Amino acid sequence: MIIIPQSDNMIRIVFQPDHARHAAQMIQHWQRPCILPKALWERLITATKHHDDGWHRHKYQPLISDDGCPYSFLSLPVRTHIKYLKYCIESLIKEDRYQAVLVLLHFKYIFSETKSDIKDQCLVDHYLSWTDQQIDLSIARLRDEEPSEYQEGFTRPNLRLAQRIMTFADRLSLMLIGALPWNRFEGSVSYDINDVPLRYKPDEWGVRLDPWPFMDPFFSVNVNARSLSEQHYETSEEFFDVLGAAPTYRITHRMMPYE
Repeated sequence: MIIIPQSDNMIRIVFQPDHARHAAQMIQHWQRPCILPKALWERLITATKHHDDGWHRHKYQPLISDDGCPYSFLSLPVRTHIKYLKYCIESLIKEDRYQAVLVLLHFKYIFSETKSDIKDQCLVDHYLSWTDQQIDLSIARLRDEEPSEYQEGFTRPNLRLAQRIMTFADRLSLMLIGALPWNRFEGSVSYDINDVPLRYKPDEWGVRLDPWPFMDPFFSVNVNARSLSEQHYETSEEFFDVLGAAPTYRITHRMMPYE
């Protein structure tokens, strides 16, 4: 669950699976790199769309802290956070190991990047060790079981490329939603994808990027959200009832090139 403070003592809530679909919309418009077969590209889009499915449990079983505040995904205890990630991975492994590898690489990148900010290092180290084992096993299975025309997509550099595109869309979605602040950056921001830096900066309507990686000259993406008054709750059940009664509305973001 993504919780963003608003004005007038309100909070905006975006469920993680909705954020994941928001990110996947961006990749649907992306100009597919020629080294990634079309069939694998479609599986990358699907992986992005479902990379936060483990958080469905938090959606239907929201947790509150000891002081009665709902937990956002950034404040959730590390042990619970990792549990939701594993739910997602274990489900994907049963469906499609290529999708599972991309999501494993994505989560590994995120944890490796933020590891120094996490207090419970033992839990993170154990999770990253488990992740490495699952990545190696899944890549081996893909090379043994998938058709020969897909094998180039299973090389480490090409898996890294697909993962970085997913991670870029994930991070950009979180910034557009307001879960990650734009104001921590000065001016434009560069993000490296396969050694090509992508610059992006916020715009009043959405975001501008350079070089433009998409097929369309511009397009829009949208995400569902809910608004609640900022308050404390006695139990998770009370918060769930209030959340369920809150109306859903749609936020639209426009994706545009630099001018």
